[in-house]
Amino acid sequence: MRATLGACALILGALAFLVFWGSDVAWDDKLLGAAVPWWIRLAVHGIAIVLMTSGLIMRNWIAPTSDAATRYERIAAGVSIAGLLTVLPLFFVGIALLGVVTIVARGLFAAGLALLLGATLFAVTYGSGVRLGFEDGPPLSQIDKVLAASSITLVTIGLCALGVVWLRQRNALAILDLNHS
Repeated sequence: MRATLGACALILGALAFLVFWGSDVAWDDKLLGAAVPWWIRLAVHGIAIVLMTSGLIMRNWIAPTSDAATRYERIAAGVSIAGLLTVLPLFFVGIALLGVVTIVARGLFAAGLALLLGATLFAVTYGSGVRLGFEDGPPLSQIDKVLAASSITLVTIGLCALGVVWLRQRNALAILDLNHS
């Protein structure tokens, strides 16, 4: 049950992350600020943080601890959660780690590649001087908006794919348990 809730929380949190950061990047802040009150945007951001944190914790703390992949997944989840609670670039470092673990240890190429590419695009955007997620950041150029929006979208796709895989694994395990009883 916790695994299913964790996977659903991760998917919903990733979608809330896309709504908050994607809308912040895609449109001029003045337009979005006029259309949506700041407290609603803040609530969506808080919901994204709570759901993604819950999803990553529920998945990684109920998994077996015997394999190295689970330990690396826990490290990646911890870094991602720390980034959600502090600074956005740290979140993307954790996402990059999660992408590598997902590809190498879990064999989930599509989900891991989306996470890794999204984190890499964010690093490129951040390396070019864009301070996304910081109050003192300069306005984004058109190319910066495209890179940042692509990064956020890829990470959302990767997290949703990972959540769907976790749901499918959980359902497959439940079916196996029913067949053996």
